Amino acid sequence: MMNAPYPTAICVLIIFVLVGSTVPAFAAGDRIVPVCFDSGTRVVREVAETLSGEGRGILECYPPGSRAFLWFLSLFPERFRIGGIEWGMSLSLGVPESKLTGFDISSLFEWCIAQYPRTAGRYQAIVIGSPNGAVAHIACLLHAPFLTTSFALAIRHPPIDPDDIDAYAAAGGKLAAEILEKSGASSIEVIDHYDPIHDRPLVKYVNFLRLKLLELPAVYEGFILENLAPGGMIVLVDCTYSWLQYTVGERSYLQVGGLGAVSPEEYLERYNLDLPLEERRESEWGCPEEFAASVRDFADENGIEVLEIKYERP
Repeated sequence: MMNAPYPTAICVLIIFVLVGSTVPAFAAGDRIVPVCFDSGTRVVREVAETLSGEGRGILECYPPGSRAFLWFLSLFPERFRIGGIEWGMSLSLGVPESKLTGFDISSLFEWCIAQYPRTAGRYQAIVIGSPNGAVAHIACLLHAPFLTTSFALAIRHPPIDPDDIDAYAAAGGKLAAEILEKSGASSIEVIDHYDPIHDRPLVKYVNFLRLKLLELPAVYEGFILENLAPGGMIVLVDCTYSWLQYTVGERSYLQVGGLGAVSPEEYLERYNLDLPLEERRESEWGCPEEFAASVRDFADENGIEVLEIKYERP
């Protein structure tokens, strides 16, 4: 704790410098990349670290300036620390809606395969499907790339009350519609993930939109055919974990809450919308049934063996 307060102007200047250095590179030019702390992104990067030594570990997810910023905040009383963190998030979390203007869904698939070394047919296995920590270990032990089924985007909205599900849903529905329009064919679905408990400080500033694959994209197909060794196999990770979701529109859904000690029904007692509910594969952990079927069809057409790992709960 400081014995004497710094002059206000100096404090503000230091905070601006530190926060400026913590702004995450979620978009390069017009190219949006997945948020670094989502499970799909983390598993891809951890496996890439093992395969190439060039990936980014979980502990390196946040920008270098974060450490200095948090150290500086530790000098202040708790209420200032909390306020400083929220203020920093309001400036640095997510990307503005305008970034969707040049967004191409295939850039996410390209981002995923770009994390791994090209081997010209030397991978004995390629893991594909639902992400989680155990899957990362399996992929690393097999020395196999992991191709994720989901990509989380954080898109900014004006600050809202974290308990205001209507405001969150209105912003997310518009964003999902724009993304789906850009995706064209029915190759993806969008789940707007609203968790006012686990993600309470975050939903105030951004919509978390998970883009879930409904079919194996051509980018993944090309990577598999180019890099899987003759006689190699696809390891399909099919998590069937389900959750109640609101149907917002065609291929557009909103999920309230997520895996933890609170059930979907308990969430919906407090946070509800006048929309139809459906039990579907969960946003973060579930593998869309259509995607799993697409992988099986691709493997069958190309004479590739498939080893399925199927489970109900991550």
